[in-house]
Order: sequence, then structure tokens, then C-alpha cells
Amino acid sequence: MIKSWTEYFLFLVAINIIKICPLSISYFLGRLIGQLAYFFLPKYRKKAIENLSLAFSDYSKKKIKLIAYRAFQNFGKSLIEFFRLAKTDKENIQRQVTVEGLSYLKEALESKNGVIIFSAHLGNWELISLTLALAGYSMNVVVKRQSNKYIDGMINKIRKTKGVEVLISQTPKKIGNLLQKGKIIVIAGDQSTSKKGVKVKFFHKFITIPRGAAFLALRYKASLLPTFDIREENNQHRIIINPPIAVNQKAISLEEVISCLMKKVEEYIKLYPDQWIWWYRQWEKEKIDNFN
Repeated sequence: MIKSWTEYFLFLVAINIIKICPLSISYFLGRLIGQLAYFFLPKYRKKAIENLSLAFSDYSKKKIKLIAYRAFQNFGKSLIEFFRLAKTDKENIQRQVTVEGLSYLKEALESKNGVIIFSAHLGNWELISLTLALAGYSMNVVVKRQSNKYIDGMINKIRKTKGVEVLISQTPKKIGNLLQKGKIIVIAGDQSTSKKGVKVKFFHKFITIPRGAAFLALRYKASLLPTFDIREENNQHRIIINPPIAVNQKAISLEEVISCLMKKVEEYIKLYPDQWIWWYRQWEKEKIDNFN
């Protein structure tokens, strides 16, 4: 209990400091947070380097480490952007974020079968639901509970103040009901799972991916749109909504849908490798020497 309250207190302090800082100072602090995490969290640094070396086996050690370092920096900046959401309005978002492929979303909504936006932990993925919510779309995002319930509540409160409804990942029935009403569901489903999932190839190696997004799309005939956020120069953002994955064909399987989704994720990661979170377990453990 004391640990949870201490973490929550520090979280609140960080948010309030960031809120009063100029944007340039905030981004400086974000980069600093990422740099400190890279150097002082060796467990996560090692895992990031291991995963990168598996994904890009032809890259030099120097290049691998540089990508990992920049990935930590970018994640730090994404944290800062999330902390600043309390003071972010529609005009600020319109200045910072552009959306490509919005016609795919509009067309998908016309089907009245609901829309699943399949995202990845790339760029600042939180901006996808936030930007579309501020643009007038009814957004529902599937999330996992944080280990600290107080921080979890604060994070979800920030999302809700911007018009984003929060769905805990253990509520498939509610998600199905929303799809039947023609609503939009956002799922970041690119992280491997040790629970029941589907094995697909990802960077030429097998990874177990949660079946949720693909299963729901097939079950409810919902449109499935791979959508990603990319951090540009000067910390501008570009949200790219891709054409829908074909899920209405009778012969298509769950495995094929997930494979299509992860191929699209891989495509974007290859373009922006320093914007993905590499420090979680993805593939089966393989020994990587001389990277630490």
C-alpha cells in the first residue's frame, strides 16, 4: 500500500511539473527520462538490444545500440505528451497531428458493423484515439490494468477527459455489443502473449499474438483498419489509417488475419525502428553475446 501511494504521489508530481513547463523544456525532460532509463534500467536495455538483434540480424552492434537508445528517448517523449494531455485541446492537436486515410474510417463506419482500429506500440499510439475523439468520433480503447490501481485510475481519467471511453481487456462481451452498435474500438495488439494466442511469423521468427482483434472482426464482421502513429521532425505526429484487412471472405482464417496485421506492423517498424517499444519479451529467448 505504501509503495503504491508513493508511486502515485511521484506520478502526480511529475504530471504537474510537466503541465507548467514550456513545451521545449517538456521534450527535453522526456528525452532525459528516456536516456536515464536506457542507462539505469539494464534489464530493459538488454532486452531491447536482444530483440533488435533478432529482428535486424544484419545490423552492426553500433547501429543496434543507437536504435535502442533512440527508442528509449522517443518513449520518454511520448510519456511527456501523455502527461500534458490535461492541458491539450482540439486546436493544439490539430497543430501537432495530421491524419491520413480518414476516408477509410468514414467508409468503414457506413457499414454499421463497427470498426476495429488495430494499432501497435509505435510512435505515440495514445494519440490515435485522442485525436479521433477530439475530431468528433466516438472512441473506445481496450487497455490492460496497470499494477498500481491509483496510477491506473489517473491514466484512465486522463483518457476519459478527452472523450475516450476505456474498456478493460477482460470485457469481450461489452466490446462485441459496441461493435454491433457500429462503434469504433481501438486495440494495440502487437505485443506477444504467454496466454492463449496465435503463432505467426514476425521478422522471420514465430511470435504468439493475442487473438482478440482478429477474432472480434471475424465474429462481428467489423471493419479492421491497421492504424499507426509516426513521430515526425519537431515532434509533429502523423496518424496513418491503412485500407481494411479483408475479413468478410468465408475462407479466411483467424491465423491469416493476424498474420496480415503483423506483416503491416512489421512494415512500419522497419521504416521507424526507433519508435517501437523493444524492451518487452517478443520471441523465445535466444542468447545474444557481447551487446552489453
